[in-house]
Amino acid sequence: MKYRFGLQKGLGLLDLSIAMVIISLIFMAVPNVWTQTTQAKGRISQDLLMLQLEESMHLFLRINGFLPCPDTNGDGHESRNTNGTCKEREGGLPYADFGFVETDAWGNPWYYRVHQRTESSTYINRVCEPTSVFASSGSEDLTDFWLCPETETFYCKSASSASNCDSVCNETCVNIVPAHPSDFQNRPPYYHLSTRPVGTLKVSYGIEIQDANFQPIEEGAIATVISWGENGLGSYALTCSQSDLTTAEQENCDGDTDFVFDEPSRNKDYVLWFDMNQAKYALIQSSRLQ
Repeated sequence: MKYRFGLQKGLGLLDLSIAMVIISLIFMAVPNVWTQTTQAKGRISQDLLMLQLEESMHLFLRINGFLPCPDTNGDGHESRNTNGTCKEREGGLPYADFGFVETDAWGNPWYYRVHQRTESSTYINRVCEPTSVFASSGSEDLTDFWLCPETETFYCKSASSASNCDSVCNETCVNIVPAHPSDFQNRPPYYHLSTRPVGTLKVSYGIEIQDANFQPIEEGAIATVISWGENGLGSYALTCSQSDLTTAEQENCDGDTDFVFDEPSRNKDYVLWFDMNQAKYALIQSSRLQ
């Protein structure tokens, strides 16, 4: 009986040891599972936010006829000079203007960059320039904007002189016809279906979006919004100086016009861009065409 009791006691200790090892492994695994679940939840939430943000931008443009400038003082609204130009080409997202959330899925502020010529009073109201998507007041500028009397078709020419609209018109083109119906003159929208890019006429100083191999996938974007992602690095406020940034993150926060769009991963910025095709689609939906 003593032997049998001792054997039973030995088996009990062995069982307990095994159970303790299993419990320890479970406790070691739970944080990793929890972390992975939290990470996945954050990425799913961020993907949804990006879709909602694109729709908010499109809706704002369709209703108001222009896109807002960057927010430079953190109040959630665009920062614009009295002459109608943007105070800065980059800053925070005017989330209050868009009716959107203040931060991304990880609580970090958004970065918002627009075409650099929105800072110039020479270009922002010029119908043939993509910057006119951001014009909110003033007189429309018809520089390079011509009408072919023969076909009653508008063209943004490559040179400001009376001609045949770059060889597409059999008559001399005219530069005196407004870009929009009388009810919508000298107020948004200032851009037109003929606004560059059209055909071979490209966008000057456009924002370039690159893939993970740094090859261009969009060379004429007019605005981009960035979430710095799960790791929160690359923030414009941090001046792009962290040593542990990936090459793509460094490209996205270095202040130039090139940005990298990559597939979801931990070390990834979420990049959304807006181009003239999207702007023109909003114009068609707004029923404000000439």
